Amino acid sequence: MGKRLRHMLIFLLIILKELNVPEAFCDKCNKPSSFCRKGLTSVPQNLPTSIAKLNLAMNLITIGNLQSGAFRNLPKLQSLHLDENQITMLQAGTFGNIPKLQSLSLEENRITMIQPGAFGNLPQLRKLYLYQNQITIIRPGTFANLPQLQDLHLDDNQITTIHPGAFANLPLFKRLKLQNNKLSTFPLSALSPFLSIITIKLARNPWQCDLPHTYAYIKDPIETTSDQTGQGQAQAITDSNTTGTVVTSSDDNQYVDMDNHVTTGQGRRQMGNQ
Repeated sequence: MGKRLRHMLIFLLIILKELNVPEAFCDKCNKPSSFCRKGLTSVPQNLPTSIAKLNLAMNLITIGNLQSGAFRNLPKLQSLHLDENQITMLQAGTFGNIPKLQSLSLEENRITMIQPGAFGNLPQLRKLYLYQNQITIIRPGTFANLPQLQDLHLDDNQITTIHPGAFANLPLFKRLKLQNNKLSTFPLSALSPFLSIITIKLARNPWQCDLPHTYAYIKDPIETTSDQTGQGQAQAITDSNTTGTVVTSSDDNQYVDMDNHVTTGQGRRQMGNQ
């Protein structure tokens, strides 16, 4: 009887250990880099505060299990992967107070809405990946006050509208990818402050340039040029006569022509208010 009882207790201990998901499913959680993937439905708790890289990709994490301040106890975190989960919305403060975070990957989720303030207080964030989601609208303040942000990937979404003020106080902003969305007009009012400093990729959007409220247009090419990667460039001219590289595609060298929709080939074009 005693031997059978011991076996039963050992069996119960094994089951209890298996149910301790955060501990069982994180590889090397006591080291600076952690990879956690085995059907997680929430962010593991009690992670060491020394973690610099955390990979939670390819799990089952949802918005209900991604609460505001979920990562606030990781002050040394520099890289966070949450791609290929089941996240549908980003609430205000979700990624707040991660002072050293430099790269955040949220691609290939089911995100439809981003609340302003979701990326608040991320002073070191440089790269933000949100491609292949279901985002439709970029609201004012969504991407604001990110002093180190350089690269923002919003391609392969369902974006129809970008409100003025969606991008604000981004002094180091360099690249914005908006290919393969549902934009019908160029969001000049939202992007005009950055046209002199950033490259914007806009290929494969359903431009409707015959609309009376078209924000901008691209005239016929006046000369051919390409950068070091072989991509073409387009010249943008705003009200303040500042210029910058706009409308390029690394995939098929397509340029948005606001009069003739899409033109294939490398070339320099001029853009201004209609």
